[in-house]
Formats: sequence, structure tokens, C-alpha cells
Amino acid sequence: MYRIRPLAFCIGKKCLAAFAMLLFSATASGQSARDAWLHMPDSLSSFLDAAKRAEMLSSYEMQSEENVANPLHGTSRLDTLTRSYLKATLSGSSHIELKLLPTNGEDSLICMVHTFDGPLAESRIRLFTADWQALSDTCYTSKTLLQKPDTMTAEVFAGMLESLSLVLWRAALAADSDTLQLTPSFPLQFVEDKERFKALVVQRNLNWDGSCFK
Repeated sequence: MYRIRPLAFCIGKKCLAAFAMLLFSATASGQSARDAWLHMPDSLSSFLDAAKRAEMLSSYEMQSEENVANPLHGTSRLDTLTRSYLKATLSGSSHIELKLLPTNGEDSLICMVHTFDGPLAESRIRLFTADWQALSDTCYTSKTLLQKPDTMTAEVFAGMLESLSLVLWRAALAADSDTLQLTPSFPLQFVEDKERFKALVVQRNLNWDGSCFK
């Protein structure tokens, strides 16, 4: 798993140029989140193969309220679909989001966020070319993404950061903008610390600029 700079999720210009030659000729002008979902490699969609993903899409487009049975003896469903964004519930403990992101060239990239839900949710964030060639892969764990509340002194904030051994970040893609939303949680805390650390649970928004979330 690649680790990236704490305040930016980036793809280098050389990397973009190298992968641009791999894109399908049709994807530059006609790629959609629907297409990306249908053509996603089975290895990236956990236990949902192409047939199950197509069944979920058909159920969504028919406005059916029935969920699709999955191989884990549970159900999956497609929750949201626009031209550039898709969200699907894979199981009771995980969901996936896809977002088409513009680049500084003519082609779009696919951002996939896979979130493992639970008391302390954590997300895996990956970038791909339009034909699903991997570009980058990360999970945020950095304390430097935490923001100091306006009502807290710098000294108190520094002390709280020092006492944290690990921060988990839940990521979410905005459906209507090229934004990655990050929300922190703090594992391995004593019960009496939870109220004190609530002040640090502040959402961070990273904006896509054509090559980076920053």
C-alpha cells in the first residue's frame, strides 16, 4: 500500500502521461460512472462479480426496492447514480463509491473509495485510469490532517496530538463536486477521553485540482 503526503493525494505528471496511452479510445469522450461500474474488474469489487453488479444496476434503474442477494448470504444495493458518481452498499459492513475526476488533459480518472463501516470506520482510496489501470492506493492515518478548533489554544491542541497514537479517517466522495471529505476517529481511547476528543472530530475537505486532492 502506497503512503502519500498527508495533505495531498496526488498523481504525478509522468505517471499520468504513461497511463494515458493505455486508455480506451472511447473512454475520453463517453465514460460514465455507470460504465465504470459495469466494467470494473471483479477483483476490485470484493465478492460482487459483473453479473451481480449488472443486477444491482438493473434493480436501481427499474426503481425496485428489492436488494440483490450476495454470496455472503446478505444483500447489496445501488444507492446513488449520476453521470460522474456512484454509491453502492456492498454489505452491512461496507460500501463503495466511484467518482469520475477530470484531469489536466482530456481523459478522466476513476476514484474509488471503499469504506469499512463500524464503530470506527476506515476508508481505502484508490485512483485508476478509465480502463481500470491502478495509479495510486492509500489509507489516511496522519495526525497532521487534524484541525485545531478555534476555541482551543495551540498548547492544548499540541498536547492532544501528542497523546494520540493513531487516527483513522473515513473518506467520502461528494456527489456534486470534486471533493474528498475526511472525518477522523480515534481508536484505543479510554472512555473518559472520548468526550474530550470530540472537539477534534472536524471534517476536512480536500479539493481535486486535476492531479491532486489537496
